[in-house]
Amino acid sequence: MRALGWDNAHLRIVVLQDLNLKIAHAVLAAYVDGEVWILDNQLKQIVTADAIHHDRPLFSLNEAAWWIHRRFDGRKRYCAKMPPAGCSTCQGLTARRLQAG
Repeated sequence: MRALGWDNAHLRIVVLQDLNLKIAHAVLAAYVDGEVWILDNQLKQIVTADAIHHDRPLFSLNEAAWWIHRRFDGRKRYCAKMPPAGCSTCQGLTARRLQAG
């Protein structure tokens, strides 16, 4: 997707825990107009992040930073909102900038 011109700030690799299979798994999250779309090699279609209920995101990363995903309310929901540094209302993500070299 980067070769097709997608901005690095709108792409993340998300490492998550599959709660059904009890294994770690990685997907690509693409941010488009405030919506998070998930590209997963275990699914035949691209779906929105809201459509996935059996995964718990652990952390995500791109070329510039990584984020730790934390539970932000009493339910089993996790923040995956833009901007990439996290959501100002829930503080659900903690960003860390990667050091070059």
